[in-house]
Amino acid sequence: MQNYNIKDIFKVKKPYVLKFIGNFDSLKSKLEEKKQLREKSYIGYFDGKKMKTAEDYLEEFIKKLHFDNYIRGGCGRNHNALLDCLRYLDEPFELVGLDYKAFVLVIKNSEYLYSEDIGELEGYSSYADYYLSEGEIRLFNTAAEDMSEEIKGKYEDGTPYYRPSIPYHVIFQTQKEDLEFIKNLPLLEI
Repeated sequence: MQNYNIKDIFKVKKPYVLKFIGNFDSLKSKLEEKKQLREKSYIGYFDGKKMKTAEDYLEEFIKKLHFDNYIRGGCGRNHNALLDCLRYLDEPFELVGLDYKAFVLVIKNSEYLYSEDIGELEGYSSYADYYLSEGEIRLFNTAAEDMSEEIKGKYEDGTPYYRPSIPYHVIFQTQKEDLEFIKNLPLLEI
């Protein structure tokens, strides 16, 4: 598996979901340095220690990414609604007056994700390993692929619509090298 260099983090370039094994502060420092070179870039930091259950996980994304109107407003409070929001990440920010042209989502302390959801499923060491390897990685990849596609079209009234390709990456940060759900992700090098 090929590693991914941080110099490409604000470009539309696969793979979109990455792992970083090492100190969070070092990663954050490098990302902020790269952000200065790319105008209108958003870096969202999430803490796995605050996302120990599926409910906490959704709540953290709702709060930090301005999804209140979408998820609480009738679209549902579940992972399908979250995927819909993540696919069009630029739109909630436009509603609050922000115009970002690149997105990086960092989940630090990812070893804590779903750590309080109890249960094991056949073939997985924990509920967290199942849910994250089967669900979240695919969810983020789908969202990033959708955001990376240029969209052209027309509204019903004939007004043209255009959205350029938008760089979008998700980074799972941890200090543990043996996390099951990220074992197959490319390593982000800083």
